[in-house]
Amino acid sequence: MKHVFFVHSSITYLMAKQVIKEEKLAVESCIFLIDRISIFEKEQIKQVSFPFETFPNDFFKVEVNPIKGIKKAKVLARFVSKLVNNYHFIFYAPKAQANYFYLIIGHSLNLGFYYIEEGSGVYSYKNWQNPKKQIWLRQFLYDLNFASKVPSVKHFYDLKHPKYLGCFALHETAFKGFLNKRILNLPFEIKAELSGYQTIIVFSCEIEFGLMKSETYQFAVHKLMDYLIENKIEQAHYKFHPGQKNEISIAILLDIFKIYQTQIKLIEIESSIVLEEIAVSSPEVAYYICTSSIGLYATLANKKVYSYISYVRELEPDYQLNFEIPEFYSQKLIVL
Repeated sequence: MKHVFFVHSSITYLMAKQVIKEEKLAVESCIFLIDRISIFEKEQIKQVSFPFETFPNDFFKVEVNPIKGIKKAKVLARFVSKLVNNYHFIFYAPKAQANYFYLIIGHSLNLGFYYIEEGSGVYSYKNWQNPKKQIWLRQFLYDLNFASKVPSVKHFYDLKHPKYLGCFALHETAFKGFLNKRILNLPFEIKAELSGYQTIIVFSCEIEFGLMKSETYQFAVHKLMDYLIENKIEQAHYKFHPGQKNEISIAILLDIFKIYQTQIKLIEIESSIVLEEIAVSSPEVAYYICTSSIGLYATLANKKVYSYISYVRELEPDYQLNFEIPEFYSQKLIVL
């Protein structure tokens, strides 16, 4: 039997490694299905890039001509069969809110699936339900495309699916109400080469996801830069999110950096470096975020976390008002 982990971020990679370690899974039976990010160097576990685009253009979107959807589903089925070498497999994923997820767990060789924690979304249970209403015609089209394997209204998690096996989390307050929840030890490794960081800005893809206007994004980042300079911070490291696009939010940020280049030194962190491992490796590090999940994990590592979400709400007062974070995090989070 194979164990297939859908890995599209640093935290899903580390969680997958921790599941393998604590569940004592045979390394040769495990596969990392890599999406959005680069293959991890010097990794002994088999890694395969997911060859289908998931964002912003979903390869597996429902088609008005169902023949196109049927063909795409068959392409994925063949890919999965080859991936697991026709063995039965267990699937591990951060969420259920995607057509590819249902097509993979609907594969004839799949025996079930687990959810693995990825970020603060696992604590914000009020946002798990999709507010869309079920429309029979839309579901009929989905059924024609995907052989009745994919619901047209997908929630963040699906607990009623017969193949649900359980979930893996880092804190007891994650996955509220889920059955068969297993709490893992923190998967972050202390590394001497990551011990010298002090100020880290973590950017995300709010514009790409349609969560924030570009004008608001620019306004908030400008105010953050002004805050850092006013507080005598002369150097800061920063990291982009894998979902950010060069022509969208990254272009905006680079233009802003040019404005402040004589006042603060900004250094990009390599994409291969894991921010959570900096949190456990650098004694004096502090993080500046909007809503990034790194804040939660840095808090678990007893590091200071500052949020500039108040700057965003100056222009968009309702931004993320319904997004919940656990008490252990909210008590320590410093809102600028």
